[in-house]
Amino acid sequence: MGKYNDAMCGYLSQPDVFADYWNGVFFEGEVVLKGEELEDADGNYYRIERPDKTARRSRDVIKKRKDHGSYIILGIEDQSEISYLMPLRQMEYDAMEYSRQAKEIVKKNRDEEKRREAAGLPTLWKTRGEFLEVFRKEDSLVPVITTVFYHRSEKYDGCKDLHGMLKLDRKAERFRRLVPNYPLNLVTLQDISEEKFQTGLRELIGVMKRSKDKNALYTYCQEHEDRFRELDEETIRTMSVMINQENLLEYRQKEGGFDMCKAFEDMKQEGIEIGLSRGVLETCRELGTSREEAIRRVMQKCGMERSEAEKLAEMYWK
Repeated sequence: MGKYNDAMCGYLSQPDVFADYWNGVFFEGEVVLKGEELEDADGNYYRIERPDKTARRSRDVIKKRKDHGSYIILGIEDQSEISYLMPLRQMEYDAMEYSRQAKEIVKKNRDEEKRREAAGLPTLWKTRGEFLEVFRKEDSLVPVITTVFYHRSEKYDGCKDLHGMLKLDRKAERFRRLVPNYPLNLVTLQDISEEKFQTGLRELIGVMKRSKDKNALYTYCQEHEDRFRELDEETIRTMSVMINQENLLEYRQKEGGFDMCKAFEDMKQEGIEIGLSRGVLETCRELGTSREEAIRRVMQKCGMERSEAEKLAEMYWK
């Protein structure tokens, strides 16, 4: 899946964060779903394609919500890249889950019918249709709801429903209304209001939305410094991956918590220094200065160690 999807899947797998995602995205922050109501669900589906080959499909994050004996299956598909097959993929995932449920009910009914037959009890079936499919009128399936979370800053330009994937000429267009549609519960980074979340997901989303603007990132942290200082390690670890800053865990404080404002201030300063050093290098190159002299000037003007200046020269001296 890639490091971004792996990190986000791991983070959203936490029950409280999983619940917070659904509440913040779909219920305006109202606590409709609670972490303690959730159970892990099997997100693997298998299909025998031929005797020597079995295909497997795996969900990113999937859980069951139990409420007074009733269940709902909730799934999140994480996307760090645009999938132009996503409507079809989501439909396939949901169909496989419903198919698995139906098979479990059929097996249960078949076992019950054998037990009744052995005990001399009346048959389970009320109609021939129930007998043929081993599925009764009163049998029911557990609802399956899937959301697709696209967590890149670039605009999502893929199809948002099955109809968008169809090619119909002018004459065939009249049949579109007869084709069952399958819309995505698509959520993009731009759609989300981070204030609707209660867990560390709030700060994670807020940082991801501002990751390309170091000034905005630092200002955001200052405005919410108390919450940032209370962030747990798993949130910081995920944040490190999602914004490509592997050293965030180094800002752990002796008294506990993390000083993220200092981390973002350092990132801001680093950006300024890189910009300044790049300017020095480009000026030196235009003036015909030697590469060695350019490195010396970067060290002098930007207060850098030689190894840092050489690394920047490697990047920008072209």
